[in-house]
Amino acid sequence: MFNYLWLSTGKNYYRRDKPLQLFLSYLSFVGDSDLDTLGGYVSTKMIEEAYYVDHYAKPVLKRWSVRGEEVNYVQVSPSHLQTIYDLLRFGIVSKTITRERDLLYHFVSGYLISDAGFFCTITVTEQTAYGLAKYGDDEARALYLPNFLKSERPWLGATFYTEVQAGSDLGGLEAVADRGADGVWRLRGIKYFTSNVGLADAAIITAKPAPPRPGAKGVATFFAPAYRQDGSPNWKILRLKDKLGTVTVPTGEVELKDTEAVLLGSLDAGIYIALEILTIARIDNSTAGLGLARKALWEAYLYGNERRAFGKRLVEHPLYLRDLVEMEAKLQANLLLTLVAAKAFSDGAWGESRRIRRLTTTPGC
Repeated sequence: MFNYLWLSTGKNYYRRDKPLQLFLSYLSFVGDSDLDTLGGYVSTKMIEEAYYVDHYAKPVLKRWSVRGEEVNYVQVSPSHLQTIYDLLRFGIVSKTITRERDLLYHFVSGYLISDAGFFCTITVTEQTAYGLAKYGDDEARALYLPNFLKSERPWLGATFYTEVQAGSDLGGLEAVADRGADGVWRLRGIKYFTSNVGLADAAIITAKPAPPRPGAKGVATFFAPAYRQDGSPNWKILRLKDKLGTVTVPTGEVELKDTEAVLLGSLDAGIYIALEILTIARIDNSTAGLGLARKALWEAYLYGNERRAFGKRLVEHPLYLRDLVEMEAKLQANLLLTLVAAKAFSDGAWGESRRIRRLTTTPGC
């Protein structure tokens, strides 16, 4: 019945997207059966679930348990959470972290999924796992990384960068990090825009080690699990944001209260590590946005094949076709540019030249 609302329901978004296939061939990218199955899954089960959540089932913060304990429970529908786990089974995160496939595989998957809410959860999960896999020490990787690779209910991630006075200007961060006598880093401060909060099992967090140094060079990057070893919350969710879009992914405000964390990389490289990790989201935003544009254009074309005006179908009117062709040309041009940038980042992702790679993969940002 959902095809009454979404005309491309049931069409395979991977196999039937000829421009995508052409560009991937140009980049020597070889897909697999998971991508093909994902193309069909998105156009059936995922699209309908995303539509329903965005309209009728937004996440809700539950502050207190039945026992009167303060908890970090963000309630979503069971089918919402199951859809996320279903998507992760296609290897969108796990295949790239184990290096079975390069990051371009993840970016192509994002183009197919394209829903800003569901894919935001997957984006920040990819970023969290990538940051831990590349910059965590041996102990942290051994302890936490297997959780992101589980076949059932793998860990979800988050990124806590933004503060009220520090959005794009990360040098303005006021969250601080102290290293105790036990060697554990503990973070304090307020994070103002925290995507996937409440669903995340761990997060990448930026803070300034005490005594804080001014500017971006004073920023360090940390990995932190959502719960301490004794089961208590590692941070406090203050509230969820009211948003116009991306309702599916819960976004909130978090208080770091001696949040136990692991340093990623070195202290002097923190800002570069944070921005490298964030580059995954920048490319994901581009690929997912273009995937959404493809679906919208597909819907317009399918509707134009049915709708009649002045005795003809819309697609038989030259001006209607001209609009479709112009939009198609812009979409294809931007898709090729984005895939080239995605491949450039993917090819160097596990190397060392962070500054060069970030420069070549963020045109116009």
